[in-house]
Amino acid sequence: MRKRGYAMIMTAAMVLALGMPMMKGEAVTVPEMNMNVSEKIMPRYEEINKLTALFDISGKTANLKLVVGAPASKKVSLKMILQRKDGDSWTKVQTWSKAGTGSQTLAKSMVVTTGRKYRMKYTVTVGSETITDKTAAKTA
Repeated sequence: MRKRGYAMIMTAAMVLALGMPMMKGEAVTVPEMNMNVSEKIMPRYEEINKLTALFDISGKTANLKLVVGAPASKKVSLKMILQRKDGDSWTKVQTWSKAGTGSQTLAKSMVVTTGRKYRMKYTVTVGSETITDKTAAKTA
């Protein structure tokens, strides 16, 4: 009888355990991403608080924007390059730059050729930290 009692208790414990999550925590769903905004998960930086790169093509107009968060005392430089796909390589179409201290925004628009692929390459420097990256390509 004692063995049967232990077997029933163990069976009940296993059945109850099946309904419990294996690890403590909550289920997380990934929200639908806005493909026009590139907020990268990046390593912890001391001086770059935030970096948002936006690139979109609407009709024949390419819209480029960089938003950088930085301490008010830090020197900041931003550089955006609009690139066009030519065969297997990317060609520089236009370059814009801006320098200042603290948080900065650089936004530009340019007419592009319909049917061609474009992307934005950018470099941001805050103090001694530099990030260089590019957005996904879009077709005009």
